[in-house]
Amino acid sequence: METKVVLVGNPNTGKTTLYNRLTKSDEHVGNWHGVTIDAKSKSFEVDGQTYEVVDLPGIYSLTPYNPEERVTTDYLFHNKCKILNICDINNLKLNFYLTLQLIEAGYDVSIIINITDKKDHSSLINRLKSVFKDKIAFINVQKDKNLHNTIAGVLNNKTTIQLDIPYFSKFKDITKIISKNASNIKLSSEFASIKIIENDTEIIKKLQLDESQVQAIEKCKHNLNVDTIARLRFDFIQSILVEKKQYKVAKVDKLLLNRALGIPVFIGILVLIFYITFGPVGTFLKECLSYFIQDFIGLNLYEFMQANNFNYVITDFVYKGLICGVGGIISFLPQIVLLFFFLSILEESGYLSRLAFLFEDLLNKIGLSGKSLFTLIMSCGCSTIAMMTARNIEDENIKKKTMILSTYMCCSAKLPIFVILTSTFFSGNYLLIFGLYILSIVVSVFVAMLMKRSLPNKNDSFILEFPCYRIPTLQKMWKFICSNTMLFLTKIGSVLLLFSLIFYFLNTYDFNLIHIDLGGVSIMQRVCEVIAPIFAPLGFGNWGAVSALVSGIVAKEIIVSSIGVINGVGGSEIAQSLVDTSSNIYFDTTSALSFMIFALLYVPCLSSISVMAKQLGGALTTKAIILQFIIAYIVTLIVYLGIKLLDINFIFVVLLFVVLALIVTIGRKKMSPCAYCRKNCEDCCIKRLD
Repeated sequence: METKVVLVGNPNTGKTTLYNRLTKSDEHVGNWHGVTIDAKSKSFEVDGQTYEVVDLPGIYSLTPYNPEERVTTDYLFHNKCKILNICDINNLKLNFYLTLQLIEAGYDVSIIINITDKKDHSSLINRLKSVFKDKIAFINVQKDKNLHNTIAGVLNNKTTIQLDIPYFSKFKDITKIISKNASNIKLSSEFASIKIIENDTEIIKKLQLDESQVQAIEKCKHNLNVDTIARLRFDFIQSILVEKKQYKVAKVDKLLLNRALGIPVFIGILVLIFYITFGPVGTFLKECLSYFIQDFIGLNLYEFMQANNFNYVITDFVYKGLICGVGGIISFLPQIVLLFFFLSILEESGYLSRLAFLFEDLLNKIGLSGKSLFTLIMSCGCSTIAMMTARNIEDENIKKKTMILSTYMCCSAKLPIFVILTSTFFSGNYLLIFGLYILSIVVSVFVAMLMKRSLPNKNDSFILEFPCYRIPTLQKMWKFICSNTMLFLTKIGSVLLLFSLIFYFLNTYDFNLIHIDLGGVSIMQRVCEVIAPIFAPLGFGNWGAVSALVSGIVAKEIIVSSIGVINGVGGSEIAQSLVDTSSNIYFDTTSALSFMIFALLYVPCLSSISVMAKQLGGALTTKAIILQFIIAYIVTLIVYLGIKLLDINFIFVVLLFVVLALIVTIGRKKMSPCAYCRKNCEDCCIKRLD
């Protein structure tokens, strides 16, 4: 017979890591709330006994505050199962707040404490064992070799946790009134009484109280309220943890979260990342891979096919369509991998959660939430995937705005465009690429302010947990890099391959299906010549540049491959062709910068559009795309004319001034009382920002 086991706990306690180890899975783990947003289940076996393990989203209490917390509470209320409550030894005061509720509700709870060094906590371990008896186990979730047997042992213990909870006596009158109603929905009457005091509408609705019961309960409430219950619970938890030293804020947070230094430190970290990624290290790796693909493989293959009299059309397609197109994109892979490497360090170390707090004031002023920062930063990898992380944002309007703004960020697919144009026209100055990232942020802030009135926030509160700082493990970083790199390569192997073929055909044949080498004008040229005058005020009104932008709507990666196909070159020849006025696509310094800015901001790719349409609806998605095109056009026009009339350095100074002005608007952050214990405590790492 299979035993169903549910993993329940706060975020950052190691639930998903335990799930992966027990079931040999590879689910993503992270340092912020909302990484697990759906229930996942898989089985493992010990001594012939099968256990179905269900990993649920992290919660702080049995009263849900957002969609993924509702997934957990609904599952617990509608399924009979054993509960493994996962806690972190460094944050037991907060973790046990949920543990206490599970015990109050009458669930079959076993407690698992995630601990790295038992010697440092020997007195606490003995204390907890005396309180919870055999229903508690202490494990190192990442390293314990006997993990399966330990978990099976605590699950097979048929005793239940018996706690003498002193505050039950304070609402015994309410308990008597609702005992029958609570029994009907299989909840303990004490827990149901607490939910009534906390005004939990879901539980109150399920209790189906009549009018006389409601009136009787009101007379019994006296001074009982949410704050009272929170204080009573934390006082009881403190009595259990009498020998536990409280969790303190990390000293490094005094620097990283400092209102004056926090953001400059973050910008400094970004500059360092960009220097390594697009400076000597990244450029060297890119050139090595480019030489291997374009010269060693491409030219040798092309010469081989010519020497063996392959069909001209096939030879031309293989070299110009595939080697020059798709191969040209693959050569940027080292820089993209480096970017994912640094992003994984920010995530795994716990710094990403601090950034959400650091930018909360600013984001709140423009109508967003600190949680929006997770999505916006992940958009630097892929906006399509980043949009999915916005699903854990409680406020529906903030979620919509966050998803729309994610398409303005500079995703990894746009990097090849910037790298090739920067190396050609700006001597490979990586600071220009950094400036484009800053520009995308500034434009995003402006767009957020535009949407603030049309999509007002419904709930301004923000709950955030600071995880302990962790040294990133090579295993987790490797998984993060591999999953994102494989996604990039999968796009190249599917979307790019297909559309390289399509764009090769459109750029090689005319409407009569005659090869343009035999005379005539390609289909793509005919169509884009009609559209091109629209972009003339931006400095790139030639049909080739417009054709590359049109192809980029499918996927931004295609823009560089399209340039190679349209100019009939590949590898390092792409850069050389862009300065040749006889090429179909060519630029000068000003028009190259203008093209980069427009490519940075104009409409999202088809995969992002499809996600937006599914999550936001067709009407709002259409409006967002039209608005994005208009903003991209206006911003590009302003910069282009500004450079023509003034100077590029002046534009850079103005942009820097705008960024500094945004930093100044952040003001002093004030920590209001803890969301649960209502005290200005340092030991509880949940904070509410109002």
